[in-house]
Amino acid sequence: MSREEQLFREAVWEEAGNQAMLGKRASVSDTYLKDIQLLTSRLPHLDIVKERAGFIRRKSLEGLEKNLIEWETNFRRNGGKVIWAQDAAEALKEISLILNRYAVRKTVRTSGKLFDEIQLGKRLSAEGISCQEMQYQPAQHRGFSTDQAYLEHWAKELGIDPS
Repeated sequence: MSREEQLFREAVWEEAGNQAMLGKRASVSDTYLKDIQLLTSRLPHLDIVKERAGFIRRKSLEGLEKNLIEWETNFRRNGGKVIWAQDAAEALKEISLILNRYAVRKTVRTSGKLFDEIQLGKRLSAEGISCQEMQYQPAQHRGFSTDQAYLEHWAKELGIDPS
């Protein structure tokens, strides 16, 4: 065991025995248990709720393929193009191809889990593409009279042609 590792272990044991920290951990644990008891008391039929949630999940998964096919059909009928990716690497490759085809150097993103999940920000940065995050809210909540005015504002901010 290295000296650093030994020092780390000693510090951990010292902190673990720290009475103030023990008190804080016990307090957090007690609060958590009280919250669980409170929530379960508000749901007297928790087993039924769990069973229903499981049923909804199973039904959703059973219909997933059908719903995706229906969504894709409608999307294409309305002029869209769907590109399916098997994994993050394939999705990043397809996104890069599209952005490079149109020589995109600036992008705007709204909050969403997929962006972080596939690490799109890292990929864009590596390719020299800036990405500005915005929280999408209807234009009226942001002081704009229409969504078009909102989009024009962002186009001006990014220095791009809004058309």
